[in-house]
Order: sequence, then structure tokens, then C-alpha cells
Amino acid sequence: MHIRDFHLLARPPGLRYAAATAIVASALGLRLLLLPVGDRVAYLTFYPAIVLAYYLCGRGAGRWATLLGAAAGLWMFSPPHGSLLATHAGVLETLFFVLTSLLIGLVIQELQSAGTRLRHTMGDLKQALRRLQDSQTQLSAIVRDQSDFVLRFGQDGELLFANDAARTRFALGDCDPGDLGWETVVHPPDLRSLRRALARLQPSAPASQLELRLRNPGGGTRWYDLQLQGLFDRARRPVEVQVSARDVDQRKRLEHKLAAAGEELRDLYDSAPCGYFSLDDIGRFIRLNQQTCTLLGCTPEQALGKLGPADFVTPDSRAVFEQRFARMRAGEVPLPYDLDIVGLDGTKRHVHVRTSVLNDDEGLFLRTRSMMLDITELQQARASLQELVREQDAMLNSELLGIVKLRGDLAVWVNAAAESMFGYAKGELLGQSPRILHPPEADYQAMAARAFGLLGREGSFRTQVRMQRKDGGRLWVDLNGAMLSRERDESLWMMLDVSALKEREQQATELAHRDSLTGLPNRLELLQRLDEALAWHARAGLGLALCFVDLDGFKGVNDRHGHQAGDLVLVQTARRLQRGVRGHDIVARLSGDEFVFVLTRLASRRDAEPVIARVLPLLSQPVDLGASGTGQVSGSMGVALFPQHGADARSLLQQADAAMYEAKRAGRSLVCFAGEAAMRVGG
Repeated sequence: MHIRDFHLLARPPGLRYAAATAIVASALGLRLLLLPVGDRVAYLTFYPAIVLAYYLCGRGAGRWATLLGAAAGLWMFSPPHGSLLATHAGVLETLFFVLTSLLIGLVIQELQSAGTRLRHTMGDLKQALRRLQDSQTQLSAIVRDQSDFVLRFGQDGELLFANDAARTRFALGDCDPGDLGWETVVHPPDLRSLRRALARLQPSAPASQLELRLRNPGGGTRWYDLQLQGLFDRARRPVEVQVSARDVDQRKRLEHKLAAAGEELRDLYDSAPCGYFSLDDIGRFIRLNQQTCTLLGCTPEQALGKLGPADFVTPDSRAVFEQRFARMRAGEVPLPYDLDIVGLDGTKRHVHVRTSVLNDDEGLFLRTRSMMLDITELQQARASLQELVREQDAMLNSELLGIVKLRGDLAVWVNAAAESMFGYAKGELLGQSPRILHPPEADYQAMAARAFGLLGREGSFRTQVRMQRKDGGRLWVDLNGAMLSRERDESLWMMLDVSALKEREQQATELAHRDSLTGLPNRLELLQRLDEALAWHARAGLGLALCFVDLDGFKGVNDRHGHQAGDLVLVQTARRLQRGVRGHDIVARLSGDEFVFVLTRLASRRDAEPVIARVLPLLSQPVDLGASGTGQVSGSMGVALFPQHGADARSLLQQADAAMYEAKRAGRSLVCFAGEAAMRVGG
């Protein structure tokens, strides 16, 4: 039994003081028994008494024992013995005893306080340990008995623990789960999602959640909701992952079915060939499908709750819509109507709208449900048909469009425009063959066989052909034939004089391929002709030289004499280049003061050098500028050879252009072959 069981601290004060007095008396008697009165160790037995008094009786009784011991020692053991008139040494010894006794009391008091606190702490710790054991027991029972899976995986993905539900789920029995891991229990296609979730686990965010499929022991998979909890050591390194898995397979599969059904409905709604939309009580869109957005040229975000049909219609159609919408809100049965709409992208359409109205239980207006069908093409077809009828009437009586009806190859009807177009009198073409309208040298039989053959198979024929007037004049005609009746072999031929159009096309073609100032081929024409020349030279095994010329000093002429003088220099340069090359060579102006001439049919490079030597001096000759006097320029030339420096037009142009810049850097009136140093003509 512990000594603390005998302490008197809980007793009344009188008993404690009496006990302290008895302890001091016992110490006094023991001192008298052990040593004579005259020995110097007066307080030998009193120190243990003081310790016992403080320890067993408390602080007040301990101090009382100190006073009793000091008085007894001073009276009996300090000379003169039996008197309180002690010597100086005795007083000092007594004071030392009092001080040490008080110090002993203070130490014992502190030890008692620390012991009390320690006992309380130990008691609390025991209670906490008992509660922890109880909690662990309860938690283990919960983990073992709950239907959710509880798994623990190590840092390397090995399975460390599985509760009873998980063991049953994976048919583990009582075996060690260490042979299993993530790859064993997780459906392979979902491993990537799991690894991403594991990678996100950090000491600052140790938890994560995801849904994935786990394997069944007998095959197949089921969906589970996994709650991941990462555990980390003091160095913030991952130690293991605790997993709680709940079976959500039925919910997940139902969600997939609902999502698929919803997707099908959305697909039917959005992919419908006509527009569907709903309007609220003020005519704004509250729902619309993709086809409606396409017709209106907008996105759902732009329209929903913000816009309505009135924002997409023409002014005339706005009045129609507002009138119909007001009647529907008033309760009238909605009737179909047409609108002309203009989308946000500027596209105009003609639509047909059918609407139904949804009311609440009290018959009050809630919203409309409408179908919008794009009938733009139908309206255009109707308009085109009407226009076609008008055009046919106009064509039959047109003074510009010649029409001839043939039966077989003889004209049975001719309008006045055809007679006028070909210079024949009224009725003069009836009973005639179309052969008389074609030039003598034309292969009429071949064209007629092709035209009537195509007309018989496909019902129509169209071409542009040169024809002849009665006076022998030629004209270009857009000839369009249509089969009227195969049984009667009747066809209708419409003819439009397009001579002026052909002439303008020819002029446009020339303008597109010619430089307007010099009349030389431009870059487009040069590239086309150069491609043709390269193909021919490759087949013939011959070479050519592309010479890129840039005028030196041309800017100075422009600055001193003006752009008109500069134009004279460019025209003279073009003429001199044409005069300097051979008849089968090509001369072109690229832009500004850049010219190109192509020397063709070269057996070797030496064939090009005499022409180059002849051209460069021509460019340096003075140019008469009229009232402005004379101007003088020169030319820097870069040369690229085919096939040595390139096999296509653009490569040769790039090589010659680079060589020309090298010649310019070296000085004026120089020639530089691609890849070589610049030189003077003949150098």
C-alpha cells in the first residue's frame, strides 16, 4: 500500500497539529536516546521529523513542527543547556535549522503539487486510453460490419487491409490481401482517372472523390463512389491511401440511361429539320432548338430571355407577328402565318410558323410553342416559276433573244429577234436548216451530232458558238436548246448575241495578263508562260535563263522629273528589252522598275551570254524625256539557269531575284549568276 494512503491532510487541523507535535516529540526522544545533550548535532533527528510533518500533516502543521523543533533544540541542545539564552553559535544553528526546514517544506509542497498533477494526468491518460480502446473496438466492429468497402493501399499500390464487406466482394476469405493491388480491383479503362486522383492527394488537400468501376470476381464490373484519404509522414511523404467505396452501380446505370434518353430527346429537338421555340408572355424566347438558332443566325445565349421573333423580322413582318401574338394572348385560336426574317448574320429567310398556346389551370396565358419551317426556297421556287412564265412570254416576244423551233432539222417557227439577229426578212428562215447560220468552214455536222445527241439523252444542250449572218458577218451566240417532244422530234433553240461580251472577256483577259503601262506580260502571264516553257524545255532537253532586271537610278529620275518622266523610262526600257532579245524569248514587267526576260532554247550557258551582253548596254542609253530633257538609268541583273538553279518558275524567280540583289550590292550595270560573284558584261 502506498504511503500516501496514511497522510492526514484530509483530517481536521487540530488532529494534524497534534500529529505534528507528536512527531517532533518522537524526534526529541530519539535524539536524547542516540546522543548526549552536549553533542553538536542538535537537530539530527529533527530533519526527518520535519519531512514527515510537512508530508503527512500539511504546510501549517509542518511550520508548527519547525517552531517546536527549533525551540526544543535551542533550549536543550544549545549551551547553556536548559535555557533559552543561547550562544551566538547556537542561534545561528537554530536559524539554519529553521531556514532549511522551511525550504524542505517548500520542496515537499511542490513535490506534492507535482505528484497531484501527475496523478490527475495519469488518471486522465488512463481514461483516454480506455476510451481510445473502446473507440478502436467500436470502429473495428463498424469497419468489419458495414456494407461499404474499406480498403487501405500502400504507397506502391499494394492492398494492406480490406474489411469484411471488401473481402466478401473480392472473394478474399481469410487470406492475406497483399497479393491484390489497384490494377487487380479497378477496371483497366478507369485506372487513368484513379491515378490522376491519387496524384492530386497532397498534405494540404489529402482527400479526393471519384466514381469508377471495380471488377467482379466472376467477371463484369460495378460502379462505386470512392472516397480517397491520403496519409502522409512528418516529411510530407505519402504513406498509404485509405479508401471507402460505396456501391452506386444502380444509380450510375440509371443516370446513363436517363442521360442517353435525354440526349436522344435533345438530339431529336435540336436536329429537327424545322425550328422549334417557345415564347413567354412578352414575346421573348424561353426555349429554342439549334435549327431556330441557325435560321436566326444567333446563339442560344444571345436570344434566350433577351430577344424574340420581333427582333428578327422585317418591318412589314413585325406588324404581322405583333398582331398574331396579341390575338393568341387574348385567347384566339392561333392560325399559321408567314414571316420575313433577317438573322443576326444578315441572312434573309421566309418562314412559315405554326403555333399552339399553353395556358394554366385558370385559362391564363403561359407560353407559346411554335414550329418554324424555312420555306425560302419554296417561295423562291414559286417566284422563279412565276418569273419563268413572265420570262418565257418576254423571250418569245423579245427583241434580243432569238428563238427557233425545229422539227427534225427544219425551222417551223422563228421569232422576230432571230430574224433580225441574222439579218433575214420575216419568214425567210422558215423551212430552212440551221446549217445556213453557220460559217462554211465550220464542222457543222460534228456539232449538230453532238448537240442533237445530248439533247435526245438529257433534254437540253448549251454552248457558245461562232455563227454567221446572211451578209456573211460573224457573231458569237450563246446557244441553248431544249427538247420539247421526243415523239414529234421537236426542239426549241434560244440564241443570244454575246459578241460584245466575248470582246469584253477578251479585253479583260488581256488586262489581267498584261501590264497596263508597257503592254508587257505581267507576273501572272509570266508564270503561266514560264511553266509552259519549262515543261517544253524539260521534254526537249534544253535549258533557259531567267534574267531579273532592276533599274539603277530610276528613283532619281522620278524625284527630279516626276512620275510622268518615270513612266517614259519604263516604256523605253520595255521596248529596249524587246529589241535586245530574240523572237522566241519572253519579256515581262513584274512591278515598279523590275523586269524579267527569259532566254529560251539554250544549249548551254554560253548561248545566253551574247544576249545579256547586248541588253545591258541598251538599258544604259539616255532616254528622251521631252521638255524635261533626258534621263539615264542602268540595269542590275540576276540570272538563274534551268535546270541548274531550279526546276520550277517560282524557284527560278527567287534565285534570280537574290542574284540581282547581289549584283546591286556589288555596283551598277553588273550581272550576277545565281551562286556566283557579280561581274561586268564581258568580264
